[in-house]
Amino acid sequence: MEVLGLDNNPVAARICRGQGLPFVLGDVASLPFASGSLDVVRAKEIIEHLSDASTMLEEIHRVLRRGGLFLAHVPSQFSTIYPVGNFWDDYTHVRPLSRLGVKRLLEDGGFQLIFIRGYTAGRSAWERLAGRVLSLVLPHTWLAVARKSA
Repeated sequence: MEVLGLDNNPVAARICRGQGLPFVLGDVASLPFASGSLDVVRAKEIIEHLSDASTMLEEIHRVLRRGGLFLAHVPSQFSTIYPVGNFWDDYTHVRPLSRLGVKRLLEDGGFQLIFIRGYTAGRSAWERLAGRVLSLVLPHTWLAVARKSA
């Protein structure tokens, strides 16, 4: 399995390359990969920074092979009420998404939804336990997995 990171921040590039991790400096609106060249794309907490995520989804759809998987982690609407990791603590955030919002975004992007599951991460055993309970009704983040359908 080959893994490759991508970010538009030169600092991220220096950190990854300094640790010997394969990395490409690039932009999600114009991915530097050939069409149909990737099996899996994972976007961890990126969509909420974009005023229009459709361009990114078009690019991900383009670079995925037929049947390829897209994994998206997106802060939920409930992330705005958490005292730690509150959505609005990051001034670059545009908007959180509801489960339905994530579903519609992926389907409009040409993906077939496999599942959306909420979760709440934690730094300690106690926080992880509390997060599992909170995730049942007020998940901090959605994990969506979808397949390129065409």
